Amino acid sequence: MTSEIENAVSMLNAASDPTRLRILLTLIEGELAVSELARILGQSQPRVSRHTKVLTEAGLLDRRNEGAWVFYACASDEKAKAVIQSCLHLVGENDPQRCSDRATLADIRAERARSAEAYFSSVADKWDEMRLSLFSQNAVEAAILELAGQGPFDLVVDLGTGAGRMLELFADRSSTLEGVDLNIKMLAVARSRLRSAGIAHAQVRQGDITAPLSTGRRADIVLLHQVLHYLDDPERAFAQALRIVSPNGAIIIVDFAPHDREDLRVGHAHRRLGVSRSDIAAWCVVHHAEIAAEILAPADPSEPDRLPVTIWKITPQAHVRRLAQPTFFPSERRLDS
Repeated sequence: MTSEIENAVSMLNAASDPTRLRILLTLIEGELAVSELARILGQSQPRVSRHTKVLTEAGLLDRRNEGAWVFYACASDEKAKAVIQSCLHLVGENDPQRCSDRATLADIRAERARSAEAYFSSVADKWDEMRLSLFSQNAVEAAILELAGQGPFDLVVDLGTGAGRMLELFADRSSTLEGVDLNIKMLAVARSRLRSAGIAHAQVRQGDITAPLSTGRRADIVLLHQVLHYLDDPERAFAQALRIVSPNGAIIIVDFAPHDREDLRVGHAHRRLGVSRSDIAAWCVVHHAEIAAEILAPADPSEPDRLPVTIWKITPQAHVRRLAQPTFFPSERRLDS
């Protein structure tokens, strides 16, 4: 059996290499693909992979394989976090190499943002048609409404609202509806759609759903509908949703189950090939929430281009909920059960 001293030595040895230390300090900023790390470090992917292998085996990094891509993030283990934070304290914010690496990372993120902005602007007018080619709208929307409940809701907030379909769906169950999206052209489509439908109690605004948001009051329902797979750091959007939901409220997350459609990453700006239950469960642990219900809408075998979708209902954790004395009852089933 490996002792704690041996584990500590392994972590410290792994972090002692200059390149591996740079990797740790870079990944503190968030998950990256091997190709992105290679660009930041100015090294070949095979060489970077050798370094990430050492860090992963030492327990300092978490590795995630997704299709043809490999992603790395700082490990969530508390002892690993302690080592990484120690490295952070030892290397100052103004260290020239660290500043250079962070500048390259900023360039990568800016390029991603520009690419995503161009993509969403180009597809805004045909967003619903594109989206519905990938999953069954009727089954998924029925599950969303079932998990949300009848209401009536004082405030429903849709993060990453796109063309505003979720606001339309909840129009009869909410006094006030608010949609947030970063893309201006998408917001214009959403406003037009809501106006045509006569939904006067809904508004949409531009905003980054991974940054602190203000709604003026807590929401009864917060929606993250088919948005997390587009994000560099979906956990940040999850955290913001929890920040604005009321203790009595719920977050409804809708996203593709893990799949292998690489064409969606290349041609449709998908950063992740779906979202897994383990992703959601891990975020719940960190942010003091729990999965109250989960429904799977499986793909129809007769329609090979469509993907399975999972719908989760997330609530603040029990000790948080007790402050407002709400009542919840977990359930789990498949739509085809």
